[in-house]
Amino acid sequence: RLDHAVTVFDVSKLPQRGEKHDNLRAALLAILVGNINQSIRRKRRVENDWTPMLLLVDEMGILMRDAVIASHISAEFKTARARHVGVVLIDQDLHSALGPADETGLHHGVPMLANRANTFIFNQLSSEFTRIREQFPTLPEAIVQTLPNLGQGSCVAEIGKDLLFLDVIASPLEQIALSSKATDRDRMRRLIEQLIAEHRTL
Repeated sequence: RLDHAVTVFDVSKLPQRGEKHDNLRAALLAILVGNINQSIRRKRRVENDWTPMLLLVDEMGILMRDAVIASHISAEFKTARARHVGVVLIDQDLHSALGPADETGLHHGVPMLANRANTFIFNQLSSEFTRIREQFPTLPEAIVQTLPNLGQGSCVAEIGKDLLFLDVIASPLEQIALSSKATDRDRMRRLIEQLIAEHRTL
């Protein structure tokens, strides 16, 4: 019901791609994505709850591998802002984020990139230059050439009309919140419970 301050869906235990359960994996991911979207709609339309939400999807390419899921996600992405939902999509390389082409030749990540507000590009291999030039045609060539040399945490940021070099330094809270380690998840859960309890006493 998305009633918690933070809700984490861990899909690492689903059948892996390449096993005999590809259809089952795709079905389970489709159910998860559909349930999240329906929960957001229920809050907006039925409960009249318009509290802003942030949906963060790490390893976006996992969802983009299935054409049906990718099509659904790209359609939802276009209308998320109208439902007061901010969306952050993360992947390690552009090829994965764009997803495979469907039967019409469309990569469903392309329309999502076209509707983005901000972009953060971290270290990329020179083999990705062609795709980067295609998807970010306004990015100066001199900056494209620097991408393989970016250090950990450094990125090129397109924020509105501004083009910046940024060093992203995660706070201790963010390092726990974004970690995939089970011990960090337990620590984060306890920390959120503490924050909620303290907020209620204010």
